[in-house]
Amino acid sequence: MAYAVMSRKFLQYENELSVERMEICVDTASDLPTADGITGCKIAQGSIAWDVSTGDFYGMSSTGEWINQSGGANAVQTLELTADDYPVAVESEVTENDTMGGSESAEAGVQ
Repeated sequence: MAYAVMSRKFLQYENELSVERMEICVDTASDLPTADGITGCKIAQGSIAWDVSTGDFYGMSSTGEWINQSGGANAVQTLELTADDYPVAVESEVTENDTMGGSESAEAGVQ
């Protein structure tokens, strides 16, 4: 089993086990430890694990099961942007002699 505990936070003791919320890194999903698979502690609900082989993330459920949070195996989403995603400002058609907002608003400011 190849995994590394990247961080852990103690929550409470339960049946002489330290219940901890963890961030875990695994080589593959098959390396995910069970809820009681780390000696002396229990992995708490809300713990997360990252599968470095696929990039998938898993969350520990209240039943002690790892649930894939990435939408399935190898579900890598990429964002492709084109020039259409970045509209360019169009040069204004207002000439030097045009007033902003028409003649009524221009007169309202003059007393």
